[in-house]
Amino acid sequence: MIIKSPPLLTPAEASELTGYYTGTLAKLERTGVITAVRTPLGHRRYHAESIQALIIERGRIVARPVPIRLDGCTCQAIAGSHAHGCPWSAR
Repeated sequence: MIIKSPPLLTPAEASELTGYYTGTLAKLERTGVITAVRTPLGHRRYHAESIQALIIERGRIVARPVPIRLDGCTCQAIAGSHAHGCPWSAR
């Protein structure tokens, strides 16, 4: 009989999926919001189901939100100098 274990994610993988820093994920694990197991060397591995539930509950968080500009551009240009290929650069 083969026993399947649930899929596990490294902190980096969970961070990429959620947008949370790895330190924040560790805090969420300590407070019981998500679950994790430890490898024999003591490294965290998060249960994929727990991370999926976090994404569903709180939504995916973008680590660096794109600023909203009054001129409608999202290329993050400063003081009217727009990035190459930006539709607003021709103005």
